[in-house]
Amino acid sequence: MFNGLNPFLGFLLVYSPLITLIVTSVLLVLIIRTQMQIRNELKRIRSNPTAVDTSDEGALPQ
Repeated sequence: MFNGLNPFLGFLLVYSPLITLIVTSVLLVLIIRTQMQIRNELKRIRSNPTAVDTSDEGALPQ
């Protein structure tokens, strides 16, 4: 197919779109999962505002 080309370069040329697709998919899944966790946490805080820790334990002295 690619005559006289370094076999490693040929491998990269053929499989780079596939590798890019896999990496992009994994990153997208991680971003979506994180977004869902944040959304759920915000929903939980909004639905029960008294559950939010408002204690000033560990806060800097005023």
